[in-house]
Amino acid sequence: MDISMENILHALSGYSPVIFLESQSDEHPASRYSYLAGLPEASLTAHGDKITRMEEGEVQAIDQNPWDALREFRKDYPDWLFGYISYDLKNFSENLHSHNPDPVRAPDLYFMKPGLVLRQNLKRGDAEVLKGDLPVEISL
Repeated sequence: MDISMENILHALSGYSPVIFLESQSDEHPASRYSYLAGLPEASLTAHGDKITRMEEGEVQAIDQNPWDALREFRKDYPDWLFGYISYDLKNFSENLHSHNPDPVRAPDLYFMKPGLVLRQNLKRGDAEVLKGDLPVEISL
């Protein structure tokens, strides 16, 4: 199917968090695909040791080392996971501390088990749904 990843990225961002992994190096053989994940079925968010875990619409707040929380989340969800780890998570694996201002307030860690995964073949320009379905409101 012919899907505009930019249009879908924009449309899905109105529903929920979206993660877009874009390959941009035409010369590198590993840069064949870009991936888009959205409509999380479960997610894990950490601001320091303040963890928020969302599963089936239920939100649970816990105090835990974010590395331990991620390890448990991965064990509970061995399927597709998309997310990121920030630089400041180093403070939970080494005896280091940052005292820099944080004007962005982005989570130190965010991972989702997506309900939707798309893969775009950059050589051919087409895309395919690897998991889930596009919401009916989003036209291809």
